[in-house]
Amino acid sequence: MISVIVPMYKAERFLPRCIDSIIEGDISDYELILVDDGSPDNCGQIADDYAARYPRNIKVIHQENRGHTLARQAGFKASRGDYIWLVDSDDYLAPRALAKVARLIAEHRPDIITFDNYFDMRGRSYPAKQSVPQGVFNRPGLMSDIYPRMIYSGNFFYFGIYAAMWNKIFRRSIIEPNLMAVDPKVKIHEDGLATFAAFLDAKKVIVSRQKLYHYRKDNISLTRSYCPEQFEGLLVLADSLERINRQKNIYDLTEQINFYLLYNIYSVIFEEYYFRHSKRMRERRQFIARVANHPRVLGALEAIDLTTLPLKYQKFFGLIKENQIDQLITYTRRLAHQKRTKTLAKKIFRR
Repeated sequence: MISVIVPMYKAERFLPRCIDSIIEGDISDYELILVDDGSPDNCGQIADDYAARYPRNIKVIHQENRGHTLARQAGFKASRGDYIWLVDSDDYLAPRALAKVARLIAEHRPDIITFDNYFDMRGRSYPAKQSVPQGVFNRPGLMSDIYPRMIYSGNFFYFGIYAAMWNKIFRRSIIEPNLMAVDPKVKIHEDGLATFAAFLDAKKVIVSRQKLYHYRKDNISLTRSYCPEQFEGLLVLADSLERINRQKNIYDLTEQINFYLLYNIYSVIFEEYYFRHSKRMRERRQFIARVANHPRVLGALEAIDLTTLPLKYQKFFGLIKENQIDQLITYTRRLAHQKRTKTLAKKIFRR
């Protein structure tokens, strides 16, 4: 049996297609657990309606809003499946996706299956794939081909294995301790904590080139994702990854974690000037100075070779190393303006 867990929050527009794509997966031996995380829209009612129509396969959990991580954990506690698929409520599965993964499970009994996907933007689906090779990997293959590029592929901002959980099926015994250990205070990239920890525990992994998932990347308002607690959550994320690395003691991921941290540091500073929010300029400067001078950030910068990065990021992180805060702000504002201009031009072109 496969348990598909779907946390729901403000997704009523997309939820029916998500649920339909699971129901139409062409297998009967599955359960769908819909977790209404205190959604203020009609997600809860939509879920209840589906459960009434498909009582054998669908279960609904209603809870107060507690965040994505705790909603996933609640769904897992209610699940019974040997394999777990964590799906986002605004996405949907490719045709017969459940049947295809069930076939791989029956043939190989893997700990993890990770597969390729589509990114849906502006009404079109664009194929995407992870940068690790396809195949069936036992522990020696994981050590040689997967772990060395799992978090950092060698290209800045690119994983070898997506941190996301939506393009993976996990054996229950592999994901349970790692999913339940995720700290709810991590608000960004929390998927990576469970994903990378589970990969370190795995003894057999399938990397499939089948594209089984549609992830929506439609452009959203610039007000949508500024998170004032993002930096604190990022520090918890980095500390958690380092703890996992030490405790598992399978393959040293320290350098990859440093690149992962710096990737997120760039995003934290960039978003101060890209997204619209009410913070004053003086407050922004104080925040950026605090981020740039944090010992964890400076330690990561000292530990990696900046010359391996594209020139844009060499300059960005070079300004942090030199403590040139005003120049860093000027440069970041220019990068943010360029991206906003490009985004606006794309909108105008589409019209």
